[in-house]
Amino acid sequence: MAFNTSHAQEACDSPGGGCDTVGIQHKVSPWRIGGFLGPGFAYCGSWANTFPLKEARDKTLFNGWGITGNINADYFFTKRPEAQFKFGVGATFGAQHFFTRPGFDEFVDEHLATYQLTRSDAEVKKSSSEDFYLVLGPVISWHFTKSRRSPFLEAAAKVGLFRTTPASITIRDEGPSSSNDPRIAYYAVSPNASRYHFGGLASLGVFFPLKNPTWALGVQAQGYRTKVSYDMQWPKPGTPLMISRYMREHGGFNAGVAIRKTFEYDVPVKKDPTAGLTCITPTLSLTSGNSSVIGKYFTGKEANCEPIVASWTSSLDPVMADSLNQTFTARIHQLNNGEDKIIAEAICQKDTELAFPTSYLNSAGCPVDGQYYVTVQSHQSSACSACVSQVAASGFAALKADTVKITEEVCVCVKKIEISSVRRVTSTIKKWAKSENCADCICPVESKVTRNKKIILHKSEAKDCDEFKTIEEVLAKVKAPKWAKNVTIDIETTSYGNACPETGVKKTSYKATVNSDGTIIYQGVK
Repeated sequence: MAFNTSHAQEACDSPGGGCDTVGIQHKVSPWRIGGFLGPGFAYCGSWANTFPLKEARDKTLFNGWGITGNINADYFFTKRPEAQFKFGVGATFGAQHFFTRPGFDEFVDEHLATYQLTRSDAEVKKSSSEDFYLVLGPVISWHFTKSRRSPFLEAAAKVGLFRTTPASITIRDEGPSSSNDPRIAYYAVSPNASRYHFGGLASLGVFFPLKNPTWALGVQAQGYRTKVSYDMQWPKPGTPLMISRYMREHGGFNAGVAIRKTFEYDVPVKKDPTAGLTCITPTLSLTSGNSSVIGKYFTGKEANCEPIVASWTSSLDPVMADSLNQTFTARIHQLNNGEDKIIAEAICQKDTELAFPTSYLNSAGCPVDGQYYVTVQSHQSSACSACVSQVAASGFAALKADTVKITEEVCVCVKKIEISSVRRVTSTIKKWAKSENCADCICPVESKVTRNKKIILHKSEAKDCDEFKTIEEVLAKVKAPKWAKNVTIDIETTSYGNACPETGVKKTSYKATVNSDGTIIYQGVK
């Protein structure tokens, strides 16, 4: 019976790549960037001068609420991504703008009244205060858990340079001005050249990672402290113009939303070579009850048949087979009128049995007319490679009783012998890995691997098992190479027919040694 094994050459899902000395390692960059935006309030020398905002208690700069924004970059010395506490240093660049208090207009009216003037008699000009700053200092981060998606607290204390521009306010006489008759300034506050001062910024925030854990969104509060310098004019009728310079503490606090962005990347790293996989053909059995049906003819005269089951055994240790994710693909075929039809199958399963379909059994439980054969192969997969074994196949036939004419006892026996030896060979293997030059590219990486390889020294086949006399007769025709020290003799006997004492496939292996002249000495050891 000829078996078509093309249907069974099929691989299960397997990992990409190959076995090599290069691996891909996921790393987290120590750098992180972020940003902040929110409202803020300027500290106007004292608490009483700061609140409430609607009153013009700070009668110099009139700073009200404002808008603050900054960007930061941090470098963490703690390199372990799973660490809950991380320490680093960072830099923050920011800017803030303060609006004029609502009480400014009331102050202008009250001040002009001291000169017995109204708004129509004077010109009022104003511009708001603003700050720019660049600060450096330590940053600490504490994560609630070791998970990448863990919320975390962040605190920082930084010092640096502030560029503060105070408000510019002018109230002066409405009308033309000349060198002989200058316009009278009733009130004036103006910036001077002293705008750069040292200061500090402290912040505290809580952040929550987004769906992409490299991004985190949170809320942050911060406070700052520096100095501000400005000039004031004190005009008095009939007296020279007096200008006074002031310097006072300048600070405030802000609260708003903040965002953080970390960076992750993959790098190739050296690793130990991973052994390749070798899939060995499973051992296949076809049974009906306790009897083998390999090579059997069902004549249709059987009164009753036990269920027919295809089963197979793995060549691997059960623990190893499970660790290598070994599975099997088995199919039952029917050959009838030139058509090869798959009537049952199990693809990439761990099961080691496949029952004959009941729809192809007659009332006695025996197979209906046709020729039947079963194919099975094993699959294995590891972290870096996969393999598929050769196909094991066996079958039986069922013919109508009136078409079966047995004129003589028949036994067909085929015996195959294979002589092999194991040799250590070095080969070059490749693995496709990510390239350092571009994130979306892969390239082949070569390495040398030394491993055992089975070398076939001789194969022969005897159509009649009686022609095969002894192992020594076959060995006498074979001369082993110099590198071979031992050889393995595998003998496979396939028997089917009504005159055979037993039917099926029987495999036996023997060991032999090699003399210095290449002759093989068999000592009768299995």
